[in-house]
Amino acid sequence: MLQAAYEPFIEDEIEQAFPGCVLTHVLTVVSDDQLAIAVEALQAVAALGGRLEGLHLTRRGQSRDHRLKIVGLRPHSARALCDRLAALPGVARASVEHQILRR
Repeated sequence: MLQAAYEPFIEDEIEQAFPGCVLTHVLTVVSDDQLAIAVEALQAVAALGGRLEGLHLTRRGQSRDHRLKIVGLRPHSARALCDRLAALPGVARASVEHQILRR
């Protein structure tokens, strides 16, 4: 059996692995309630020490798409936030996309 010839990637070393870049997360939540989910998401981001850089709400028939661009969170915190929001009543689905962007 062959072994990988590289060290496993450690999430907390993203800034060292990509100098001059910043880690952002785009959280997408599809729900049937526009305001309550957005308020809950904003409160959760603040509680985790993150910062909202952008918020986009879109109506799609009877559902609402909430897209939040968040900075200041580690990948595991962003995934935990996504799971927390996915468990809320009225949420059809939630996902998070991690992005490494140049400053």
